[in-house]
Amino acid sequence: MLLEAQYAGGQAHLRPIYESLASVAASQGHDVERVVQKTGVSFRRRKQFALVQAPSSKRVQLGLNLPSTPDGGRVLEVSGMCTHRVDLTSPVDVDDDVRDWIAEADAAAG
Repeated sequence: MLLEAQYAGGQAHLRPIYESLASVAASQGHDVERVVQKTGVSFRRRKQFALVQAPSSKRVQLGLNLPSTPDGGRVLEVSGMCTHRVDLTSPVDVDDDVRDWIAEADAAAG
């Protein structure tokens, strides 16, 4: 129910981005836990390594807990639950870089 509510109405077209990110996160191992909350979905092992949210009808926000900021300017350093953020507007944006960042965040989470 909570996940369906996040991607209802004007945000329904963003669901494929979430599905791609969820698939990448789940591929990190059989012990990856998905926690669906009212405003986002957290992926964790012992600690959270990624957070997927749809804060507007234009983008999905991927929060990551990374040890350092990747080069290229696509990933922003932020404060809060996650150390870094990248905005995604299309499933095509879930590319090799995003996959690598998720894997790095997962490895850093232990």
